[in-house]
Amino acid sequence: MTQSDGLFVNVRNVILHSMHPKFIDVEASALDGFPIQIAYGSGEGEITSHLIRPFDSWLREEGRWSPHAFKLHGLSIDFLLEAGSDPHEVAFRIEDDLWGQTAYSDATDYDHTWINILFSKVSAESGTHLVMPCIREMNEILPASCSPRERQIVRDRIRLQAEKEGLRIHHADVDVLVHIRTLREIQKL
Repeated sequence: MTQSDGLFVNVRNVILHSMHPKFIDVEASALDGFPIQIAYGSGEGEITSHLIRPFDSWLREEGRWSPHAFKLHGLSIDFLLEAGSDPHEVAFRIEDDLWGQTAYSDATDYDHTWINILFSKVSAESGTHLVMPCIREMNEILPASCSPRERQIVRDRIRLQAEKEGLRIHHADVDVLVHIRTLREIQKL
């Protein structure tokens, strides 16, 4: 590929990104805990979701598992140990999938912190520096003509609809779907 071909690919990615922004969501063991599920996707394709098998060291740390958080997401430690993916594989996959892209979140500070916890641990163990995805506030891409109250009403309606479809809110993949649907609905206003 020539340098001009690379420029074309980058411009094309910017155009596609602006038409179909990526969303990201992270579920964690506690507000001050560790990531247990990360999902991301856009309106143009499928949602990628990773259950994360916790590191043993995370499980030994006092207070890193919250019964309150468990009530929200319903993902048990036993389930994560059995069904979760190797955290190294998850971190490298996220870096590959989101390299050079911006992903939008409704809880930017938390999601960034939890991904940083994963990337820092994997980087330290593997000796490889992982590059964090750029995570921005979802409200940045919602039309300014839509008030915060209107946004919340739409988001609540979309969440309720997802629950009626049998989807569990506070699963990262479902929350990403809610973000995508919320953007679509707000754009129609």
